[in-house]
Amino acid sequence: EKYWLNKTLNLHLPQKIQFGKRFNTMNSAMREHTEMRYAPFSEEMLNNTSEEIYKKILQCLNNRIYLDKNLSLSKFSAIVGTNTTYLSNAVNRLFGCNLRSLLNWYRVQYAKDILLKHTYSLREIPFVCGFSSKSTFYVSFKKCEGITPNQYIHQAGNDGKEQITG
Repeated sequence: EKYWLNKTLNLHLPQKIQFGKRFNTMNSAMREHTEMRYAPFSEEMLNNTSEEIYKKILQCLNNRIYLDKNLSLSKFSAIVGTNTTYLSNAVNRLFGCNLRSLLNWYRVQYAKDILLKHTYSLREIPFVCGFSSKSTFYVSFKKCEGITPNQYIHQAGNDGKEQITG
């Protein structure tokens, strides 16, 4: 039987991450980085250890650990306090993707905020968001949003004068 885990843990949990246009049901609260909505999980899905790991992962993500371009599975597992295999399996099971995809999804959501606020120059955005290259940023953005950063700017009502070049 499914239950709302957030009532038990006093958390608002993200739904599993889905990418691209055909998966248009991504949790809108995750796009905001701070407000998490609840998602149903079965009791069997989370034991006490998984619960703790999950809370630590969310805490790290809410603290924007994804902005570290050198963040690796081993570094993240050390921060969370578990081994790499357990963390990798937990992320796959709980978020429906691998750690790299999860981090890149959060980076893209952060980039979307910056794109609209014009906080940084458009050439700096990939690096400010934790990407190690512009090409990784473009590929991740397209995978997560189904459109390019430039298309996103235009769809958001930008006059189109500023574009990422590169």
